[in-house]
Amino acid sequence: MNKLSFALTIAAITAFAAQGQQLGISLLGEKTVAGNQCGAQLSLLTKHQWCLGAFYQASWQPTNKEQPITHPFYGVSANAPLIQCDKMNFYFNIRCGVVNKYFVILAPGLETELKISKAFSVSSMMSVRMSYPSAMIRANLKF
Repeated sequence: MNKLSFALTIAAITAFAAQGQQLGISLLGEKTVAGNQCGAQLSLLTKHQWCLGAFYQASWQPTNKEQPITHPFYGVSANAPLIQCDKMNFYFNIRCGVVNKYFVILAPGLETELKISKAFSVSSMMSVRMSYPSAMIRANLKF
């Protein structure tokens, strides 16, 4: 990312932090057409269940022994609440980022979150990456 886009991302997260009620950290695993990936996400959550964050994920195993490409995918993510219940929430998710430092990716998805406790939840998401469906699971911790 160039300096202007990085500065705009930091400015957006800072503006969003003024409304943020909680900080969240997520560990994630995703099955894509390019292979299995794992990563982490740092998020700011509002009291109305909106979420804005930054994420990084990469392959945990080389796709080819001669050429170990990891396909790193990093950028920003936003969740908009669709349906809210006591223990289960449904979100529209959009991830925008860069893959392999060259390609800009926009990945929309639908996420289902199951709250285990007030601070811990797990979620699953179906999205579209590289014109193919992908599946993600996440473990979320809120502070």
